[in-house]
Amino acid sequence: MAAGRYSAYLECFRRHGCNSGVLARNWLVSQAFHVDAKYSGNRIFLYFEGVGMVSEFWLNGAQVEIHKGGYTSFELDITPQVHFGDEGNVLTVKVDNLYHGAIPPTVKTDYNFYGGIYRNVWLKITEPVYVAGVKWTTPSVSAHSAVLQVRSRITNTISGTQRLSVEQAIIDPTGNTVASMPGDTTIGPHATSDLDQRAELKNPELWSPDTPNVYKIRTTIKEGVRTMDEVDNPLGFRWFRFDPQKGFFLNGKRVQIQGVNWHQSYPGMGDALPDSRQ
Repeated sequence: MAAGRYSAYLECFRRHGCNSGVLARNWLVSQAFHVDAKYSGNRIFLYFEGVGMVSEFWLNGAQVEIHKGGYTSFELDITPQVHFGDEGNVLTVKVDNLYHGAIPPTVKTDYNFYGGIYRNVWLKITEPVYVAGVKWTTPSVSAHSAVLQVRSRITNTISGTQRLSVEQAIIDPTGNTVASMPGDTTIGPHATSDLDQRAELKNPELWSPDTPNVYKIRTTIKEGVRTMDEVDNPLGFRWFRFDPQKGFFLNGKRVQIQGVNWHQSYPGMGDALPDSRQ
């Protein structure tokens, strides 16, 4: 658990109604859960890794959101509707995989269109000031150096202005911090701010199928010495190119690619694959 942040896996919402391969089904799922009173004043989110195809959400009788599309993860801020303590909460999810002309898949293909909650669901708790998102690019990578650009989005949900330090630490595959990008930002009440930071690494350990070296970007926000949030994201350094005569090159070396059409379904499970099958 990172400072100021907590996540819990909601087993109760794993694989509901996911084995119908017909575009003509609706599911309605309700589940009770509790949020400890000690978290009152925090932000409460539900993170869905996959729900197909159109999903509607109610918490304690109040509609939270409608999500369209079955192939993207998404997050709901349920803070306004949450009951803290013994009162408990009831989350209701309605899902359909009916045909929708503007929601993929829009044509008949050679695989089944499953529906329902088919991936993990997480309850996430953060401080009122938190990391809302991190995006990064590697505009230049070679065996000798790599440039990393990071954009973090920080949200302030309280009524006072926040003056924060924001650090991006780059941690190598062995756990050592090899670069740091310190920064500062000021965020007004009930506002969100983006911060761009940049670093250059020497002699990066490159990612490839034979050497899958994975770094971490650790984003930390602090108010003074107090850590308000901390988030880790994976990072791999590599570069590639396609040559029409010679094929695919990764990190300057030719790699043979064998074409495959691998659908995300499994016998008896449909799309609702456990982590071990992914």
